[in-house]
Amino acid sequence: MKAVSISFGNQQKQTENKPESSTLRKVLGISLGTVAGAILPYNTFKTAISTCDVTTKGIILQFHHFTMPDIDSFSHNKEAAENALERTGLKGKGVKLFIANKNNVAEIKNIIAGDFPHCYPFRNRIIESFAQQCSNGINACYTEKEKNIIINSKELFSAVFHEIGHAMNANNSIFMKLIQKAKRITPFGVPIVGLGFLAMGLLHKTKPEEKDKSKFEKSKDFIKNNAGKLTFLTFLPMLIEEGAASIKGLKLAKKCFKPEQVTRLSKNYLFAYSTYFTVAVLSSLLISLGIKIKDKIAPN
Repeated sequence: MKAVSISFGNQQKQTENKPESSTLRKVLGISLGTVAGAILPYNTFKTAISTCDVTTKGIILQFHHFTMPDIDSFSHNKEAAENALERTGLKGKGVKLFIANKNNVAEIKNIIAGDFPHCYPFRNRIIESFAQQCSNGINACYTEKEKNIIINSKELFSAVFHEIGHAMNANNSIFMKLIQKAKRITPFGVPIVGLGFLAMGLLHKTKPEEKDKSKFEKSKDFIKNNAGKLTFLTFLPMLIEEGAASIKGLKLAKKCFKPEQVTRLSKNYLFAYSTYFTVAVLSSLLISLGIKIKDKIAPN
């Protein structure tokens, strides 16, 4: 009788501890899943809103020299770019070159600011970061509002043809302009919608298949089971628009440079495009992995 009493007491303690253990596993699973799924988007966005110190800037410039060397002198690139603006009709539509340097950062900020509404999160930090990048020659861009192609006179100026491609997408094609607008769902390569898929996947409890499910439940199951694939789909506008900008830029460059220079430029643009593609693939895989980690630690 005494042994039976002790056994019953142990069983009761295990039953009481089970909900607590389940909650801890769930919290741990969600925490680790969040870290796995959000670490790359976090670092991508952190880079977008951060200004480079001297050491980091030097490393980036050396990396650009190795992976994306300029194909000719700045003066020849500038002349060829201005001719391209004429040929494509972009000059008549108000598109112009703006040459960035360390002395006109304030002007660059004013130009870039037009593309970011005052309600845009981290607006001032993004504008500051982009202006510093352009002035130091570690980035180039096309601004939709002011129709400026911002390039540096000392570094990365062969990117001008890619930026002209962006201008062509924005001004010469309604379809590509829509695609350009659509890529805002992954600003700076951050999968905003994908992070929503991650949150749903981490928090949604899948019911057993034999139970009746509403369409809403089935939709949530689908999103959870396909969060990585759906995240990659949100990157398609960015991948399509960036690829189209490079292709159009290379076609323009063929009319101004030697074949071997165009080959070098195509390698530059392909490398740059691979960084967008890599971010898209890794972000999608990590979001899928984050949900799998949570389900492994705390199954439904």
